[in-house]
Amino acid sequence: MTEEVIVQDTIEPEIPADVEVPVPELRYEYQPTDAEGRSIGGKQVILYRTPDELAEKLRDQNISLVRKLRQVTKEARLGRGEDSIPDDAERFAQPVDFQPKPLSAGERYAISQDLNDPEKFEAARDRLLESAIGASPEDLRKTLNQQQITTMQLLARQNAAIFMEKHPEFYSVTENLEVLTNWMIKNRLSPTVANFERANSTMTEAGLLLSPPIVREVAPVVNAPENTVPNAEPVAPVTRISDSAQPQQPSQPARVPSGLNSRVASNTGVQSNTGALTLADIDRMSSDEYKRRLLTDPKFSENVDKLEATRPQKARR
Repeated sequence: MTEEVIVQDTIEPEIPADVEVPVPELRYEYQPTDAEGRSIGGKQVILYRTPDELAEKLRDQNISLVRKLRQVTKEARLGRGEDSIPDDAERFAQPVDFQPKPLSAGERYAISQDLNDPEKFEAARDRLLESAIGASPEDLRKTLNQQQITTMQLLARQNAAIFMEKHPEFYSVTENLEVLTNWMIKNRLSPTVANFERANSTMTEAGLLLSPPIVREVAPVVNAPENTVPNAEPVAPVTRISDSAQPQQPSQPARVPSGLNSRVASNTGVQSNTGALTLADIDRMSSDEYKRRLLTDPKFSENVDKLEATRPQKARR
């Protein structure tokens, strides 16, 4: 009787249509950089589940950036959008008011007459100022401007050094320092340490400061072994041809070298009492030991040739 074998196919269970299969959440990250490849602000992260959702979020992000850029451009053109500065913030001091020296009655009369004359007005004005300060108005203007610029530069440099010493986390590159100083100049703030800190906090929140680069460790270079001889010429390997050991003919001396030296006792061959080299010593040598003896012992090759000549004829092929 023939047995009937019934094979049943495995059918996977179908998922009901009303059951929602959860889609895993994916993560898309990118780091904004400037033209030099340096990081700007923090890393941007977008979470999504489908490619369409990622495209929609990137589109919405781009629209927000375009709107913000348009708003900033409009405020810059219309002179709006000034930062809110506390009233107690230090500001630039007023220029020094130079007072003229007293003049004689005749000089005052001559200057007053010339001031009333439209043709002599500017010359009288300059003469009056020059008599008060001892320099022409043009020279005075240049000197005062240069002194004010120099004073503010020294003050800004000194306070910037104090600020960076108090805040070692600040990435002190030229671009970041220019952002802080330009913000203070725009708002007519004196370059004090407090205003540097205020500018740093404001610009950090706005994401306008560069971040320090990420330092990656480089694997150290492994030094060459001390016993390596530089510029050493390669030595050709010494090849020795010997017969394989035959178990049925133990009297044949041809064997695979075992690495033993002449100081190890053996029942194969005859070893001289004086420590001279024998055929058994040669057969027991490894290839490395054989090579070393060839390179270090000038008489080794000659002794080997003599011993090989005395080897029984039945062991030679």
